[in-house]
Amino acid sequence: MTFRLPVFWLHLSFWLAGAAVTFLFALAVQPGSFSPAELLSGLEDPVISSILWDLRLPRVLNGLMTGGALAVSGLVLQLTVRNPLAEPYILGISSGASLGAIFPLFFGLSLVTFQVAGAFSGAALVTAVVYLSGLRFGKLDNGRLLLGGVMTGAFVSALIFMSFTFLGDGLRTAVTWLMGNLSLGSPQTVFSLFPVVLLVFALIYRNSYAYNLILTGEEVAEQVGIPVDRIKKLSYLYVSVLTSLAVCVSGIIGFAGLVVPHILRRLYGFDHRFLLPFCFLAGGILVMISDWIARSVLFPVELPVGAVTAFIGAPFFMYLMRKQHP
Repeated sequence: MTFRLPVFWLHLSFWLAGAAVTFLFALAVQPGSFSPAELLSGLEDPVISSILWDLRLPRVLNGLMTGGALAVSGLVLQLTVRNPLAEPYILGISSGASLGAIFPLFFGLSLVTFQVAGAFSGAALVTAVVYLSGLRFGKLDNGRLLLGGVMTGAFVSALIFMSFTFLGDGLRTAVTWLMGNLSLGSPQTVFSLFPVVLLVFALIYRNSYAYNLILTGEEVAEQVGIPVDRIKKLSYLYVSVLTSLAVCVSGIIGFAGLVVPHILRRLYGFDHRFLLPFCFLAGGILVMISDWIARSVLFPVELPVGAVTAFIGAPFFMYLMRKQHP
């Protein structure tokens, strides 16, 4: 699709409207709880007000933030490592961030600052390990990269399970992290981290035109003055930040970064000026809907939201694998 501002704003309005409708639906509709009409008429009631503002609103906003962060991370990874199957969960980056976020619990440090710092360190370390494991004669090999990511993720997951022995009271939190749960983030945490996610997204979007040129070929991009290496390194940094923030407030949620970019590329082509904002909104919609399904389909039992996204994403991953290697 050719980038024209009127067309861009038209489609952006569509995705914004879709995200707003999904947001309001997830906020107002909950089986076994107050109906939307009761919520509107009872805003002065302290119980209803607490449910709406302290429980539902942070959770739904968390879904928008987490889904957007993971979808954009997947899109950027697929471009920079030249692998259509790349995304934070499959490459083990989410597991690294989860281990880093759990690590402060060993020392009784439950402050969000320590968890964010630990999650970022874990995500950045795994990103570096996976990238180096995918190098062959100085160039990235898609097969080695994917295998290295899967193996690194398995190794980190094993470390997480081993750490359960030492966590004691933090065990339940750690298990919830592994399964994915949007209720992990407190209202203060979600409200404070959401602007950070938007800031990192803005930094990524500044490179959208450069991403288009890199897609045509790194040599071509360098010839027109694009600092390819610098942009790729910054992109890995941004992905590590987005993934660590998402994991801190939601745990490990897989496949949002795989499904959404592929669907949107089919709709809009490869222009990242379109893809980046639409991925953010579509990823948020996917996770918000998945979370609503997770807490509604077997009510009062709540499923892990990561299980719902995996139910959607795992068959999609197998389809892409067969398409790549028939």
